[in-house]
Amino acid sequence: MSTPFFDILRKILTLLNFYNKIYKYSRRCKLTDSVLLYKGKFFKLPVLNPCDSTMKKTKNILTVYFHNDFDGIVSALLATEYLSMVKGYKNFDYKVVSYDLKPKWPSLKLKHPNAIVDFLFHSQADYWWDHHQTTFLNNYLYEYYEKNKKKKHFHWNLKYPSCAKLIYIKDVKSLLNNVHYEELVHWSDVIDSANYESPEQAIECKEPALQINLSMLMNKSPQYLYYLLNLFKKRPLSEVAKDLNIQEKFKLIYKKQKKGIDLFCRQAKTIDNICIFQTSQNIILNRYTPFYCFSNAWYSITTLQRNDMVYLSAMKNPWKSLGKNKKLVHLGELFRHFGGGGHRTIGTVIFKDKKGTKAKKINEEILGSLLSNSTGLQSKDSKRSYCAK
Repeated sequence: MSTPFFDILRKILTLLNFYNKIYKYSRRCKLTDSVLLYKGKFFKLPVLNPCDSTMKKTKNILTVYFHNDFDGIVSALLATEYLSMVKGYKNFDYKVVSYDLKPKWPSLKLKHPNAIVDFLFHSQADYWWDHHQTTFLNNYLYEYYEKNKKKKHFHWNLKYPSCAKLIYIKDVKSLLNNVHYEELVHWSDVIDSANYESPEQAIECKEPALQINLSMLMNKSPQYLYYLLNLFKKRPLSEVAKDLNIQEKFKLIYKKQKKGIDLFCRQAKTIDNICIFQTSQNIILNRYTPFYCFSNAWYSITTLQRNDMVYLSAMKNPWKSLGKNKKLVHLGELFRHFGGGGHRTIGTVIFKDKKGTKAKKINEEILGSLLSNSTGLQSKDSKRSYCAK
């Protein structure tokens, strides 16, 4: 017996059956929309699959961008804790970033939602923590930060020796009392601010955290850093350092580092207490080697040539005072002029220079600035003042 109700129900079931066939066809053909042909016209129909929760999951994944060093890994871990406990995020994706990205970083499109830790400021950041003075690549970014720092979760503070300490004090410590995290933060402070007790401690790497840190010289691939991040979540540093994968890398790099120290001590020279070293040999060099070999040096300038790439760095001796009449050069600001960056006491820059002419010019200007500001001697190449305030 036919009634209006059953007629309507039959039409609905027929339409649903027809729609289901279109849906299966679109999925088989990997179409993003179902298409309905009706009276010679095409109409798009949204794909409604109750079993497909991909979109829901994707929206809840937060991407954490972190710098490729010890402090960056610990910062990513602490930011994850905060974002999970306070903001309710449960799924995280991690992306390793380095200063090779610097030229294109401001225009790089980031995934949302996101968090950036221990790295350059970005106008698309949803959450951001950093402690570097050279974090703003242009005036627009600084103005954007000033305008939005109260609306968004932005934390920038130069007084913290590590980004991990900044995140821990500002956002994590009040949430939980975790001795394991305090240990990670302590060693992030030591490593990132070069606050070692002596050159011997920095070079000999007897502590577990220093062995882990040195292993990253052997492998800074995203896969290895994710591996360390996962271990940091679960184990204390004493156990992490015993990991066979880490120990294998540490022992190999430690052996190569000893060869680099021998070469440095033989070939480096000093000019008015500034240690200078340059080589094209493929060696591994600990950045504290200059003060291990020349304990009285105030600064070091190291240039490593790798094929057509140059790795140039300068560092202040953390174990030696300059004296009352000598001004501290802010090396991060000095190196920013050449396309690099860093902290108050260390600056680095990487650039292409197959013939070495650019490296020579930069070396001369850096030496001139250090001689002029630190020793009272005036160099003809010294045209700027980079004294720390």
